[in-house]
Amino acid sequence: MLDLARMQRIRLSARPSGQLVLAEVLRTMYRLGGLRVRVIGLEHIPQHRPVILAMNHTDRYNYFPLQVRMHELGLRYLASWVKAKYYESSAMAGFMEKTANIPLASRGWVVTTEVRRHLGRPPTARVYRQLKDLADGLPVPAAERDPEVDAFLESAGHEDWPARVDARFGAFAGEAVRLTGAAFAAGLHVQIFPEGTRRIRLGRGHVGVAQIAQHFGVPVVPVGCSGSHRAFPGNSPYPSRATITYRVGAPILLDDPAVAAFRVRAPFAPLTAAAGQAHGPAFRGFTDHVMARIAELVDPEHLPVTGEDEGEGGEQDATDSLSSVSPRLSPKVPPVSVPTPLEKPPIAHTQPTASKPFQKVTDKPVASQNTDIPVVRDEPVGADIDVSPKFSKSSNVSAPDVPVGSPSPVDDLPAAKVGMSKYTSPTPNAVLDEPVKTGTRFGDEIGRAHV
Repeated sequence: MLDLARMQRIRLSARPSGQLVLAEVLRTMYRLGGLRVRVIGLEHIPQHRPVILAMNHTDRYNYFPLQVRMHELGLRYLASWVKAKYYESSAMAGFMEKTANIPLASRGWVVTTEVRRHLGRPPTARVYRQLKDLADGLPVPAAERDPEVDAFLESAGHEDWPARVDARFGAFAGEAVRLTGAAFAAGLHVQIFPEGTRRIRLGRGHVGVAQIAQHFGVPVVPVGCSGSHRAFPGNSPYPSRATITYRVGAPILLDDPAVAAFRVRAPFAPLTAAAGQAHGPAFRGFTDHVMARIAELVDPEHLPVTGEDEGEGGEQDATDSLSSVSPRLSPKVPPVSVPTPLEKPPIAHTQPTASKPFQKVTDKPVASQNTDIPVVRDEPVGADIDVSPKFSKSSNVSAPDVPVGSPSPVDDLPAAKVGMSKYTSPTPNAVLDEPVKTGTRFGDEIGRAHV
């Protein structure tokens, strides 16, 4: 079972050993399975500093192909937020740690682990729901209360059950924030699924992405993933024959006009009730803008539908961890609308004018320090710019789909002159925008398309 001591032992590095091995294994599996991966707009991911990649989560494995493609191109590696339950067994925890995954506890997970710790088994669905409601300050009438709930609270000595859950969740959340900062310091991008659970259609994002971005001062790069649920329809990482399309949008800088009103400049502790109470509307507005940007990058089949269920994860997933505030403390903030299928025309890959262009990227160090990667400054989502895996010196080129793992012309290109970050202590609420100064090149010994 995951505990604080285990989280404190996790070490993150710029070149996670597990990802190096896993990428080579997955490349072979994807090639044999006939998986095709298209990455449009990869040039929007800065390589001179760490960023957050915010992506929709359609299935269990939809982030692996993107990581493999970035590995093939010699780009920075990713640390990913994952549910704490994946650290339950020692074998799985070892795998998750080697592949740079950061465990994120939810309040529901805390409730479940507390019951398991005292009773030696997980709670029933009824007992879990009632204990979760009590932890969130919601009333559970005595006449409706399961006898096991009172027995547990009495035997475990939890006179103030909500305070106990708050304290445990706060401790785990604090470690997750620390590890996220360590990932940035090591030179890793951090991948976050704002929805907190898997679903085919976009749902409402949780505000953890806004809090982490503002606390560490890093941009958020929206990524729309389409078609992965057909490649990975079940629990197997072996793909079905399908095409996955990733569309990467321009970075959302903290001072962009669209989110400037949601900027929180006062120091705060991320994923805490105090932060949610003090800045809830700002976090919600920032997050809704991120989700609207992701909605612009996905195929119509992934757009939200009113009345959609809450996703695959069910009640005990990580969705309630990202709000940082239990329901009894959560501010009521109206959502920012995102495009619906009626508002957004289908993405036309052959007609760039069918989609709204992104704003221009003004992050000038990207062009000056990473000259091997073409930067397209003003391209619509529909433009068929495929930098995966056939890079071109042209800033506007259409490349055919290429199966993952195929011999790639990238081998003939010079390694991207991108070094490892030398940050040792990310400053909260400060932008990490210093140029990287080391002699290590990402293309050396890694990122090559060996078959």
